[in-house]
Amino acid sequence: MPIRIFSVQFIALESRQAAQNSIAQAQINDNAEPPQSSSWPNRPLLFLLSLIAGFGVGIAVIVTQDMLVTGMRSIDEVESELGVPLIAAIPNIRQDHPADIVVDKPTS
Repeated sequence: MPIRIFSVQFIALESRQAAQNSIAQAQINDNAEPPQSSSWPNRPLLFLLSLIAGFGVGIAVIVTQDMLVTGMRSIDEVESELGVPLIAAIPNIRQDHPADIVVDKPTS
């Protein structure tokens, strides 16, 4: 008797699998054609958003850099902070070799 139950279950399982594996009857009504224009990405909108984001990041970097720099940046700022006139200042020297500076400005 148990063999008969297993054979009935096996036949039922085979019939379910055969039903799942059957190929559906389908036919092609229309051939696929590419769209005339892309729906995504919207290039002008992405360009505009990228431009705005770039300006925003640039301004944020400039403001952050300005806030991180400490000290006095100009002669006017030194005079106003200290309340006395500035007598002398060390000029900014380029990162050239010192001999090049002497050749360019012999009186310096």
